[in-house]
Amino acid sequence: MRTKSPPQESIQYAIANNEHLQRFLAGAIDKAVNDNFGSPVVSQSKAYKMFGRANVERWKHLGMLQERRSESGRIKYYIQDLLQAQDKSFY
Repeated sequence: MRTKSPPQESIQYAIANNEHLQRFLAGAIDKAVNDNFGSPVVSQSKAYKMFGRANVERWKHLGMLQERRSESGRIKYYIQDLLQAQDKSFY
């Protein structure tokens, strides 16, 4: 049997009145943001995972995205460039 989720108001009330839960959620959100956007660049494999290989390849082919080589020779992309290419692809 499927359990019913609590109403949104109940969740908001619980978060607003529980300092421990607020700290936990703030830490989880901070970690998620830093894991994805802590560095201005991402590797090619991470870009493929985040945006899809076909999209990244298409953006490169269209000139919307430029790859960078790191000192180790690996291909990197600026996150800002990826996000801009994603925005432009919807117009």
